[in-house]
Amino acid sequence: MKTRAKILRAILYDGPASRAELSKKLGISASGITDSAAQLCEEGILIESGYRPKDGRGRKNILLDVDTSYKFAFGVGVYGRVVCVGLTTVRGDTLGKSAFVFHDGMPKEELVVRITKMIHDILRDCCIDFDRIIGIGLCLDGDARKLLGDEPPAFIPGVRMITEPADGYIEYSKAYLPVNPEELYIYGCGKVIRDLFISPSADK
Repeated sequence: MKTRAKILRAILYDGPASRAELSKKLGISASGITDSAAQLCEEGILIESGYRPKDGRGRKNILLDVDTSYKFAFGVGVYGRVVCVGLTTVRGDTLGKSAFVFHDGMPKEELVVRITKMIHDILRDCCIDFDRIIGIGLCLDGDARKLLGDEPPAFIPGVRMITEPADGYIEYSKAYLPVNPEELYIYGCGKVIRDLFISPSADK
């Protein structure tokens, strides 16, 4: 994993950090952190968000944070005929969500139309354009994967989609938390954020 990706992962998982803190935590030289952070700030991915208290030498520790208005992620979860669609920031904060229960035997085409409309409605309500979406994460149970197929249709043309099974998440939730299928979209969003927001930075 390249420096850019390590910086993004550290900030997303642990919160804002100074360049010095990132250098120490990640084991990367100060110059390496500074160069990569400067590039990320120039691209609008990171922002300088404030200061830590001054240290003994009187230097301000400027904090870096992800600009949560840079890009957004959609998650679509389908489990037990419950469809949930949600929009989050790259930090995982929900901006809008919607859910419905579809009837047994609903044709694939009708389900796709319903999900597509939910996505468009959420975008409209949140006043966000299509080009601000980094991807759509599909979290599907076995029946939904059979219904939608190995290559689900594009809900937003040109926007990347990634899919993972929902069953593992539900079984995990049953052991530790109350199961709420209407919150399953968050796992799809998380997949997008990990795989499409953080990982591509390793190539730059």
